[in-house]
Amino acid sequence: MRHARTIVVLVLLAADDVCAVPDLWGTRPASIEECRARIQRTGTLASWFCFYRLGLERREQIPGIVQHLDAIRARTPNHALATFMLASVVDLRGDDRTQALYDEAQAAFRRRGEVENEFYAAMAVVGRSAWLGDPELAAPRYTRALELAQQLGDPDALAYVYQVGADLALGTTDYGRAEVLIRQSAEKLTAGAPPWMRWRVPHTWARVYSMTGRPWRALEKFQQGVEGASGDPTLRAFSLQGCAQESVRLASAGELPMEQAERYLDEALTAA
Repeated sequence: MRHARTIVVLVLLAADDVCAVPDLWGTRPASIEECRARIQRTGTLASWFCFYRLGLERREQIPGIVQHLDAIRARTPNHALATFMLASVVDLRGDDRTQALYDEAQAAFRRRGEVENEFYAAMAVVGRSAWLGDPELAAPRYTRALELAQQLGDPDALAYVYQVGADLALGTTDYGRAEVLIRQSAEKLTAGAPPWMRWRVPHTWARVYSMTGRPWRALEKFQQGVEGASGDPTLRAFSLQGCAQESVRLASAGELPMEQAERYLDEALTAA
């Protein structure tokens, strides 16, 4: 599914000091100019992430975003943040440069000792590997991300690693490993985790249940994903689609009234 690919990179997070995973998903941007203003105010990866979300939600903006980020890199060689965001944006359209850009950004963060930024760069490639179904591409980045998460000392960072690891296992049809990892992720997740993590864990758990033929449990977890999204329209829409899918499956088996399934479908179509 295309959505399985795009949500993987929704959590490219960073902060200047070692701390809890921040809530960067933030306010939906409307333009490149708005993203420029954000990076001028703070300059962290959290603000640079604005370019990715803009490209994800408004695909017609991608050419302009790529042109803007390429121009920054031309003016400032070795600009790791611009390189990382460029990788994530061109990944949305399947650009041949994607992996080389991710590798360049991660290497730059590592040279500079920017532990958090390197962590998120490594995790972006693990997520990309989950979409591609390529465990060999993921393996060294996954190992490195675990090391970096332990350095950060943040249980929510470990929860993120295990959750994306579960996505990777699903992509290679290793359902047993996927279930083990998503349970580990849920165990690490703290009460103070930001909404994007409170959404991701139940959403992935729902996918595990769905792909292993447990629609009632999948529906329950997708509903938890809707709640965890805290009203964010994009994240909420992903889980509402899952609710609709599982409710139709249950209704077709005679286990759920068709009227209830139709309500889920209507809600998912409205949110799309």
